[in-house]
Parts: sequence; C-alpha cells; structure tokens
Amino acid sequence: MGNRHVSVMIATPPETVFGLYTDPGRARDWQSGLREVRTAGPPDQPGSRAVFTYRWPLKMAAEVLQAEPPNLHVQRLKELLGLVTCTTTARLRRVEGGTELRLEMDYRVAGGPIGRLFDARVGDEMVTTAGGDLARLKALAEEQAGPRRDKNERRSHAASECGDAAPH
Repeated sequence: MGNRHVSVMIATPPETVFGLYTDPGRARDWQSGLREVRTAGPPDQPGSRAVFTYRWPLKMAAEVLQAEPPNLHVQRLKELLGLVTCTTTARLRRVEGGTELRLEMDYRVAGGPIGRLFDARVGDEMVTTAGGDLARLKALAEEQAGPRRDKNERRSHAASECGDAAPH
C-alpha cells in the first residue's frame, strides 16, 4: 500500500478547474491515453460511477465517494484486471492568482508479498502520469480562461486610459 501526491498551480479559479477535472466530456483533452469514458450519474456527486478505457489493457472503474464543488473530489478507482485499487483525493484551494490543485493517491497493489515488490514502481508511474495529466489540465484551464481574462484586462486598460478606473 502506498501514498503519493502531485500538486500544480493553475491561473484560473477553482470553479473552472473543478469543472474541467470532473467533466467526462473533456477528460480526453487532458488525460493521457484515454480513449473512452462511460458514466452513470453526475461526476460531481457521490455514488456516480464511470468506466475509463485507456490504451490496452488498461480499463478502470471509478466511483465518486465525496464531492464538495469546487474544493474536493474523492473517487475510488479499480483497475479492471484487479491489480491496483486507488483512492484519489483532489483538493482545490483558492490562492492568489488562481488555484492550487493537490491530487493525493492512496493505492494498493494486489498480490501480497509479490505485489509489494512492485509497489514503488506503481507509485512512481502514477506520479509521472498524474503529473503530465495535471500539466495538460493546467494548460487547458488557462487556455479556456485566457480570452476572458485578456478581454477583462483590455476593458480595464481602456477604462483607465479614459480616466475611469471602473470597467465599462
């Protein structure tokens, strides 16, 4: 059994990040190797389920255990070959300039003493994959927010040039 985490700072509000993180329709945009997502229930509510199909042979069943939009999303993932079970806890915290997203992964590798031999390698692979995925989520969230932020900055800049500090 292991525990790992990955954190990323994202220059958008937690509501935007949480929305993208829990949107199955956008998951392929940031999760590496994801081919298909099938859901049963809203992904931001406890009890909802999903099946994530990645490149062969990886397929995972997920169940949302806890959700407190836009601050917390907890789900249990079971790799369908039965080798790994993982509970992921995504904690989103509003910080100056955006959101800190911390993804905690508590996992168990099946196989008793033999499985424990692979524990560190599985944990390292989870960190590497999650780190890349969260970097893509960051880029997606910031790209999505970019035009709105630029538009607001232009409005504010134009208003200040007119001697009025409030946007029009």
